[in-house]
Amino acid sequence: QNCSFLSSTDYCEWKVTNDVGTLIGLQECDEQGHAGSIVLPDLNISGTIPPEIGYLTGVSDLSIARNPYLSGSLPGELFKLTLLEDIRIFGNSLTGILPAEIGDLTSLTYLAIQENNFIGALPTTIGNLVLLERWFADENEFSGPLPSEIGNLVNLAVWFAEDMALSGSVPSEVSRMTSLQTFYIDGNDITDGINNFCTENTTINTFSADCLGNSFPFEEAEVECACCSVCCNDALQACLPTENK
Repeated sequence: QNCSFLSSTDYCEWKVTNDVGTLIGLQECDEQGHAGSIVLPDLNISGTIPPEIGYLTGVSDLSIARNPYLSGSLPGELFKLTLLEDIRIFGNSLTGILPAEIGDLTSLTYLAIQENNFIGALPTTIGNLVLLERWFADENEFSGPLPSEIGNLVNLAVWFAEDMALSGSVPSEVSRMTSLQTFYIDGNDITDGINNFCTENTTINTFSADCLGNSFPFEEAEVECACCSVCCNDALQACLPTENK
């Protein structure tokens, strides 16, 4: 698809309707010519996200998803777009860490970064995203323990954090995340603290963790979970429903 992107055309016209009737490109320009939305999914975009994205200061929605040839790290200029409420950059080949500057995007309610190659620890500044309601981070290579600041995400209702390399003990501060309804954290190396989610105020309906053991062949559960609806075991390559829900 040719969206005239980065051409001499007025950038409010950098858009086109694709074969199935979906408008892609820059959208929702206001009277001052500020684009409110970037929608570029399924276009086989290659290369990296350019730093010039930082010029689009009025953008609230960014969708550059399912472009498997889009690679490289996230440019620092992206985190200057402080009006962003919705980021969908999943299904690409993005790399590098999730930088501390993610905490500057305090208007975010939706963050979908799954199915990339991000590495490293989750930054403590993730706790600044107090408006966040949905966060999809699964199928990356994030590692290390969950930061205690994660407990600040009191509006988070849906969180996919499975199939990564998170480790250590879950901090007690997660007990404050009482809006959480759907949560997947299986397929990690968490060793303890999952029950910190299982408070009397928990609203989780769907909760999956590595809490499945087996008597023969013997496989010990990696963690205990008193409120999981599904328990998994990587070694057994199995997940089973529990009697908790």
